[in-house]
Amino acid sequence: MPYGVKIRIEYPFLKEEEWHSEILYGLDLQRLCIANTSIRLEEFKPYLFPLSSMTEEQYEKFIIISGWDGDIDDIRRGKFSCIGYIGLDYIYDTIDWLNAHHFDYRGLIEKSLALDATGLNIY
Repeated sequence: MPYGVKIRIEYPFLKEEEWHSEILYGLDLQRLCIANTSIRLEEFKPYLFPLSSMTEEQYEKFIIISGWDGDIDDIRRGKFSCIGYIGLDYIYDTIDWLNAHHFDYRGLIEKSLALDATGLNIY
């Protein structure tokens, strides 16, 4: 949420073409809904970028922040791990960087829990 993630609320009373993107400001985890609304968690999806869309420029920044010494194609396939050869500070910085750039590093798009933001120009 601190990175201004955009979501699409799938309003059950509107047609899909009437759905639009909004910024997610908060969650009410006790009620399992968006804060200060009655919109349930299952009624919205975040817009994220697949790792496969990482550009060369983003990759250069990623390797500096993460300490990654592998190949960009491994990252684009989601095949990377920082655990084991770098410290926790690198891991935290890496996760923060991926979140700030709205990358789907948990495979949410392929699980239909997030939407692919590639080409949408919403961020």
